[in-house]
Amino acid sequence: GLNVGQSLYEQIDSVPAKFIESPLLVSLLYRTFGVNKSIADRICTFYDEIYHALYKGHDLINKNGYGREKKSNLDFEDFRKLLRAMCYYMMLNRKTSFDNWSEAIMFIEKAVGISSIEPSSPSKFLDDLLVSVPLMHRDGNEIKFFHKTLLEYFTAEYLVLYKSSSELLNKLFLSKLAPSFHKTFEFIAEINS
Repeated sequence: GLNVGQSLYEQIDSVPAKFIESPLLVSLLYRTFGVNKSIADRICTFYDEIYHALYKGHDLINKNGYGREKKSNLDFEDFRKLLRAMCYYMMLNRKTSFDNWSEAIMFIEKAVGISSIEPSSPSKFLDDLLVSVPLMHRDGNEIKFFHKTLLEYFTAEYLVLYKSSSELLNKLFLSKLAPSFHKTFEFIAEINS
């Protein structure tokens, strides 16, 4: 078998370069490596571990290790379901970020409709995405994911778990949106080939 050093170097290539630029995500890479003695064998496992770590509050800002209060009042699963629906709706509309707060709220309201997951308010869910489960950040007025692949990964989860998943995938595959779903399709192939 491969020794750990070799596999770490091989796998580092599959980690999006943008992640290495973010101290938060480097710390997650380091932590998952520390626990498993390897970076997740599958890139999807890596994204899953990022969600776990951020939701549970294990990040650089919050060293004391308890999860921050979620203003949206959503538990681990429901938060993720709403996040997936929001990402899917963003991808359908070819949005990789929100121009401002009110646009983000509009998308979250749509996601609530799609997923039937009700946060205490769309605004509090967005606040959680920026603070308690910091997958997104502000850049001026713009609100965006730390890396576009997070958006594509959670969209893939949405599509894999959708009740008539294969019909929806076929539709997307044959639509003019297909090229923008390229990375999402790769994630789907890995989650459920």
